[in-house]
Amino acid sequence: MTTKALPDVVFKLAGLPDPFVSGDPYLLALLDLPSAQRRVIVRQVTLLCMAIEGLDPLGALELISAVSSYLGGAR
Repeated sequence: MTTKALPDVVFKLAGLPDPFVSGDPYLLALLDLPSAQRRVIVRQVTLLCMAIEGLDPLGALELISAVSSYLGGAR
């Protein structure tokens, strides 16, 4: 069940647009995950962004999605 996200106060205070209200399918899928799974994905995104110069979080989510098709049923 995907619902429309409301802007987060952290982004408002930082004066930045909240990326989760953009409607991006990867971010919406991330919001639909249970919190434990969401933490795993966010850790993977963080590590990928640190390891690959120029990779942004959205690009890391896309990369994880692309790589997951090669993993089959592995979790």
